[in-house]
Amino acid sequence: MKQWKELLLGWLFVAGILALLYFSQRHEKDFGTFAISPGAAETREDHIIGRNLLPNNEGKEFRNVTPVQIESPPFILCEVLSTYSGGHYLNFTWHERTDIKYRITASAGAPKGKYSVSIAFASGYTHVVSFSVR
Repeated sequence: MKQWKELLLGWLFVAGILALLYFSQRHEKDFGTFAISPGAAETREDHIIGRNLLPNNEGKEFRNVTPVQIESPPFILCEVLSTYSGGHYLNFTWHERTDIKYRITASAGAPKGKYSVSIAFASGYTHVVSFSVR
């Protein structure tokens, strides 16, 4: 009987962890990564592993790479403040890394809802930022 209770408690613990993971990802799908108020601005920095902003830059580092295109709703302004594109060698293999610092500003008349901004770079990589206006 004791083994049965321990097994049940173990499975309940695993189910609780899985439910926590499910609901934390669901919140991000419903509302985006962050929320801003109308008329406010948010400065963020994203670290991306496995992508570079310029094509064929193995062994090189680049800073302040300007995006090719920024797509956003008309009441949302996105400014790319700084970028880093580079990486490091590990076991004779190049591992890419990118950092993007940006500011998202919602106009005072921005309607509430979930929105996204796409930032495209010369390498073909497009960074998508999803957020909500509350």
